[in-house]
Amino acid sequence: MADKVTSIKIGFPYVNPIFFTKTGNTHIFDDSQKNELTMLQDQVYKSTDRLTFQVRSYDVPLTLTENTIILRVSSVQDNTPTVIGTFTYDTVNKNQCYSFNETISNLTAIEEKKQFYIKIELIYILISTSAETIVDTYYSNNLIVKTYTEGTKLIRYANYYDRFDALFSEMNGGFEIRVPAVFMCPTPTHENNIFESYEKNVELVSSHVGEQTEIEIGGAFGLIYQQIKTIGYILACSNKIIDGIAYELALESNITYSKVAIYHNRKINVMMSSKKSKYSDVFATPAIVPEITAIEIPSVVATGISINIGGSGNWVVDYDPQFDDGSYNKLVVSGMVQSGDGKIILKADENTTGEDRIKVITIKSLDDPTITKTITVTQLKSTEIGIGTMVVEDDFIVK
Repeated sequence: MADKVTSIKIGFPYVNPIFFTKTGNTHIFDDSQKNELTMLQDQVYKSTDRLTFQVRSYDVPLTLTENTIILRVSSVQDNTPTVIGTFTYDTVNKNQCYSFNETISNLTAIEEKKQFYIKIELIYILISTSAETIVDTYYSNNLIVKTYTEGTKLIRYANYYDRFDALFSEMNGGFEIRVPAVFMCPTPTHENNIFESYEKNVELVSSHVGEQTEIEIGGAFGLIYQQIKTIGYILACSNKIIDGIAYELALESNITYSKVAIYHNRKINVMMSSKKSKYSDVFATPAIVPEITAIEIPSVVATGISINIGGSGNWVVDYDPQFDDGSYNKLVVSGMVQSGDGKIILKADENTTGEDRIKVITIKSLDDPTITKTITVTQLKSTEIGIGTMVVEDDFIVK
């Protein structure tokens, strides 16, 4: 094996729903093993849930001549591994990402009510003989598929932009995690803005009536440190959908961590506000109904053209974020994830290519990724020297 492998660095995003270690050891502090009795529960899934995670690879060698590098992902149940995914590294990008996103019911080798885990192997394959060399192996925490999941909540989460070492733009439909959790009774809230004159006359300037609900995550036995840390990052994401309803952290809410009575695991309590309207959606399934399917922009867009997104639902803009023709002419699209009302912002350097440029933007529903709509953006070619600016707004409705 002449090609060197030591330069590759493997990492896992902080928001991965499951966590991986090289040895399968789920403790991280020696002192905690000696002085705390922790208990790692099997992480529960339903057959309709999606198993989602990402593997980040850095410093991938680009000069391979004798080997191919792959990641092999297997589910292991009853000590029997079954390959459920592979990723072959290219020799173009030093930093690469593998996203696993599959509904549990499609993983036919996994039986219900039986413990299983995910194994990831970094493998060099000698091209001449197809001989494999396993360089590194990573093991997940224990998972289990159940029909009865009372006392758990399914959290689907995404973010407006890539952060926490995760490429949210490459995880279609967002990440998913099921956790032991319950909602407490809602608490009404009132926010009043009162004006008081120098004569002590008072006037109500504005008043907002809302509702907050406390959610407790962890159940009776709590969660171990790695899982608590993951939940903290999930709560910091911009889009959080719990059992089909979008929630956000309540104004001035504090996230509290406490130990459970029996084990030295932790649980989380946090106040959240629902973003869902009290009115029901007309459509049983989400649908994208834009008023426009195409937009024409001038040769220079310095300050930006905004396309308003209105209506209900949660949507992701799925596209190659930046068009670059090899010069300094770029068309940049921002607004990775939209929830309800939002905007897609288009900005473009001067188009000096001598011909109109075309960019297709695809919008997908986070609730049903099979529902998509495209908008074709045509940037006109430059016909004069100089830089101008223009701001245009075109509305389309997302329902």
